[in-house]
Amino acid sequence: MEGVKIFLAAPFFCQAEREFNSKIARFLRESGFEVWIAQENPFIADGSTEEKRKIFEMDLSALKNCDVVVAVLDGECIDSGTAFELGYAYAMGKPIIGVKTDYRTFSIIEELNLMLEVAVKLIRASTFEELKEKLLEALRMLSLENALKLNPGLNPELFLPSPEDVLRALDEEPVKSWLEFIANEHVAPKRDTLLLVPCTAKKPYDPPRDELHRRLLELEKTYDVYLVSVSEPLALEPREYWNFRWKGYNLIYDAPFFPWIERYGYKWSDEIAEKVWGMLAEVARAWQKRNDHFERVICFATPNSGYRKIVEKMNVDVFVPDFEPDIEVSYEENTDLIYTHPDVWQSLLGVLSERLTE
Repeated sequence: MEGVKIFLAAPFFCQAEREFNSKIARFLRESGFEVWIAQENPFIADGSTEEKRKIFEMDLSALKNCDVVVAVLDGECIDSGTAFELGYAYAMGKPIIGVKTDYRTFSIIEELNLMLEVAVKLIRASTFEELKEKLLEALRMLSLENALKLNPGLNPELFLPSPEDVLRALDEEPVKSWLEFIANEHVAPKRDTLLLVPCTAKKPYDPPRDELHRRLLELEKTYDVYLVSVSEPLALEPREYWNFRWKGYNLIYDAPFFPWIERYGYKWSDEIAEKVWGMLAEVARAWQKRNDHFERVICFATPNSGYRKIVEKMNVDVFVPDFEPDIEVSYEENTDLIYTHPDVWQSLLGVLSERLTE
């Protein structure tokens, strides 16, 4: 999976402009983003129509392939080439962030020309340090907007894009009370098999919004199983709470707990991740100690999955699968594609079917 691609739109007609653009590009790359910037590509050399067309098409191709546009909007009027790029990007539905360090405004009542003011999310800064902080915050807000598109019912307070955010949430409401409930109160119904399954990006799970949970719910018609999701930050999500409603709380969260979050400008920490897994593992252990009436416990998690770390203190009879499927995935479809892979899914059915033949 590739990182977020940024098209940096800016004039580069003098040394000062090029140096400023380079500083922004370097900062964004160091923050984990991919950056395309025109000044790093071929300039006009001979001025021929063919050459101009080639540069024009290259610029539009980069715009089409980007995820977000960051535009330098300094000056009383913005650069004409930049203005064209912003109009083109807006027509394609690309999110646009404008950065402005120039205190001059377009008019007495307009920060920018009104066409730009409406199309652009503008951030102003008087220093480069302030600009870096505000730009990164704006890019992260776009991540929240994307998370809300993926899960319209998302609780914005449970948008937890980094291990540090998840660790903080464990000691805040509503996650703190939920973990106490799971560890100290929840009692599971009587079933033959406890099936621990992975969480997925699309929530709620009932009614299902992805193929994995559609299949998991179908298993209840054939096998005597009790389904429990394993997740960061909720530790365990019992089947009856797959609507993510509990005591008036909305528990729909977004927590992409994988190292590749750094491609989106967030910091991954192995140390903090291990601490989170350790705390959640204690909750899972306490839950099983009270709910030890299952004849068999199956954990449906690939060998390298963080879910296995959460259940490592539980008594699990079978871990399945025993291999990692070799497939290309995205965050939105990550778990769904992995666990509905024909070989992976068949390995689970094989283990479940053994019980029917005993």
